[in-house]
Amino acid sequence: MKKGLFILIALSAVLLIAGQAAAGISGTEHDLRSYGLVNGTGEICIPCHTPHNARVSNPDLPLWNRDLDSRQQVFPGIGWASDVCLSCHDGTIAVDKFGEFPGTTNMTQINGGRYVVDNIDGTHPIGSSAIYANSSSPMEPGITDSSYPVKTFDGQVECSSCHNVHDNSYGGFLAMSNQGSALCLTCHAL
Repeated sequence: MKKGLFILIALSAVLLIAGQAAAGISGTEHDLRSYGLVNGTGEICIPCHTPHNARVSNPDLPLWNRDLDSRQQVFPGIGWASDVCLSCHDGTIAVDKFGEFPGTTNMTQINGGRYVVDNIDGTHPIGSSAIYANSSSPMEPGITDSSYPVKTFDGQVECSSCHNVHDNSYGGFLAMSNQGSALCLTCHAL
């Protein structure tokens, strides 16, 4: 009886979290339904996640539904927390290629390629060591505090350090407001 109750509670928690994530994506640029890129499934989560037969056994990639193995390595040295983003955003794998769907639409074909990351010159480096100039930062290199909006991954700065794919509350899918450079000042002293 206790095991059944535990399973019911755990399943309810997973569904609640998934529902919140879907609500955060609905109507945003990450809602691929608006581009007609969910291969007739009508599902908001399936381009990235699958309830069965996930592509990668990495525990950091929950139920991942995209094939990262076939992705060209445009930016060597990046970690999984950037790799998942770039599986669409570097333009090397079709956005609608997930699960068993072959995919035909490349990121360069969406919004005039506005969201393709093909060059990180002049942007924050990803896959770089997290060395902070701000000694009062609540983060130290290599520490990941899951309750804090800005994170490091295996001691590196990755796309997911500053961006939250499931929440566009601050625009640009930023993990926190950057008003007054608040996001930047989390790690950097100016």
